[in-house]
Amino acid sequence: MHKNKKILIIEPDGLIALDLKRELEKEGFSVKRANSMIASEIIITNGNKNLVIANTDVQTQPFFDKLKNVLKKCQLPLIWIGTLSNNEALKKSDGINVIGTFSMPFISKDVVSFIVNYFNKKIKPLFKIEKL
Repeated sequence: MHKNKKILIIEPDGLIALDLKRELEKEGFSVKRANSMIASEIIITNGNKNLVIANTDVQTQPFFDKLKNVLKKCQLPLIWIGTLSNNEALKKSDGINVIGTFSMPFISKDVVSFIVNYFNKKIKPLFKIEKL
């Protein structure tokens, strides 16, 4: 069980977010869903999350850009969900600690299985960030 691991979901579709939340909680994760950029930023900068799952298609480009800037500062592990291919995600993820991507439609249990394996050190990040 992963009771000490806290995950933030940034997903505008309530059904997708609820399904992910339910499956993660079955595995013992503590899950919070942010409904706005302000809430996302507060939760992320608060420093009490271990992972972020974010939709690449979130609301507007300014929202997406602001989210990326917040994630660049804290380097929380991130899983992109949405319509981006791995190549597109790589281009848009410069400086962000992306550990995986899932294209829609996806199965929530697959995302949860990936996260469990990541926290059990069985999966390496998708995009390694080079430190200068």
